[in-house]
Amino acid sequence: MIQPTNRLPITHSSFPDFLAACRETLDRLVQVGVGWKGTRFDMYKRTVEEMAELSYPRSVNLENKDEREKDRFFREAASQFSQLNVSTALWEKQDQAVLASKLKDVVSGTAMPAKGKDWDPSRNALAELATGSLLERRGFLVTLTSAKEDLIARSPSLGEFAVEVKRPASEESIENNLKRLRSQLKQRCKRPGCMGLAVVAIDRIVSLAGSMARSQTEFEFRSTLDRTMEEQTVKLRALVQRRDLRLFPTTPFVAALLVGTVFVDDLGMPVQIGMLSMRSTASLDAMDQERVDRMQRQLSTF
Repeated sequence: MIQPTNRLPITHSSFPDFLAACRETLDRLVQVGVGWKGTRFDMYKRTVEEMAELSYPRSVNLENKDEREKDRFFREAASQFSQLNVSTALWEKQDQAVLASKLKDVVSGTAMPAKGKDWDPSRNALAELATGSLLERRGFLVTLTSAKEDLIARSPSLGEFAVEVKRPASEESIENNLKRLRSQLKQRCKRPGCMGLAVVAIDRIVSLAGSMARSQTEFEFRSTLDRTMEEQTVKLRALVQRRDLRLFPTTPFVAALLVGTVFVDDLGMPVQIGMLSMRSTASLDAMDQERVDRMQRQLSTF
């Protein structure tokens, strides 16, 4: 069985350090030409500043509606800032006009995520940027495009990948999202030498969007996270073996993306997640399985 690769470290961050990183990201937004004052990230900044002034560990009375909603808003602020902070590794090498257009979409969204199946373009755009950043950190040269397509990722040893990212609203909508990924990547991979990479952001599926997970201990957090990523990548690989959802050979890899923040009580601080867990889409009896295995090994050495 092919094991997940491209898993980035889980990082701890004290509140002062996290706040400093958020402020630095906002400064970089301005340098790109994107104003953030009056947007949802202005609200997030004030919330993170307020939470940074509190003493930890602290208890939250979840029976109190006001306290519960305030805590929920902070968790969304931390999660969205984490994704934006992660994405900054991608910014410098991009066409600045294209980057500014993407970032304007990101900051213009609503403070809290869309409910249910509602379209959430600002968070979708942020997931694309976070994916590009994680790929770049693994040795790919990632390009944002002004077209409707999401990303192009190039590797000297592996070639060119057309990357499409989807954020299913629930477990029930994964199949429809995979069908859209299949159709889009078939169109994009008509260029000679181009392969597909299908990315499924699972933050809404695992309820990380709008209600940042909370763990009592770091051990509990890491165990739950490992289990969640394994379950989701195994599920994705099983689904793309179905004839109506089959991605191979056009798209040799499918990946689960999870970027966000979990608050760990015994640490008294947010723990940031940046994970892109990849699986081969080839069936076990596919003639190209050996080639895909070789590519997988190369990916894991970046």
